[in-house]
Amino acid sequence: MMKISTLKYWLSASLFLLVAQTGAEPTEVEIRPFQASYQLSRNGLPFGHTEVTFQLDQQGQYRYSAETRPNALTALLHDQTIIESSQGELSPEGLTPNRYDYRKEKSGQTHTTQINFDWPHKRVTTNTNGTPWSMPVPLATQDKLSQQLAIQVALLQGKDSVSFDVADGGHLKRYHYKRERLEKLVTPLGNITTVRVKRSKQSTHDYTIWFAPSLNYLPVRFERKQPNGRFVMRLVSTQQSAISTTPLRINLGVN
Repeated sequence: MMKISTLKYWLSASLFLLVAQTGAEPTEVEIRPFQASYQLSRNGLPFGHTEVTFQLDQQGQYRYSAETRPNALTALLHDQTIIESSQGELSPEGLTPNRYDYRKEKSGQTHTTQINFDWPHKRVTTNTNGTPWSMPVPLATQDKLSQQLAIQVALLQGKDSVSFDVADGGHLKRYHYKRERLEKLVTPLGNITTVRVKRSKQSTHDYTIWFAPSLNYLPVRFERKQPNGRFVMRLVSTQQSAISTTPLRINLGVN
């Protein structure tokens, strides 16, 4: 029986970032709402799809969501649906998530998790199926979705490696991302030159992600080796959303 996994620690889609760089001046980034579709497969067999949406207003308030469902055939064997969202603020100072929501529906059962960030007190409160608990977190802590935007910004800044603390299920986890090399991938969107990035947790490699500079660092492929085979999530389509016609412009420092 195939099991849907939305890259438990790494699902999302990404921002459409239009970049213009000039020397040592700050990078001006135009950030627009977007929609994207990803296909999920295990050992080469497609079993599900993920639809992602990014919304952003002119005050920098964002909502980043992903919905994963099985394909029609696999739904007969497994009816699991996962919906995730991250809300917060994007500014020249960085990315600040304020709330993360997770909902899993399976065989008539519902599992929910909500994380609220209290930045003045540097704490997060996690509520899982009605049971809350709180823990301290350092500044710049991300949630499971917002960390993807954080690595994209790091790539735009020219960083070769970066680490993030991530609030996940009542625990604080440390992830390290390292740029490896350029690779050309054959994708449903054509042949694309990508930046290959390795993600590690506690010095153990867990994911490989390919970002496309020509698509403004949109991730086009995720890959993870699991005990039951190789899990792959690949981009099949993307478009700018008509949610807003005015992009948000943000200046980011360049390292």
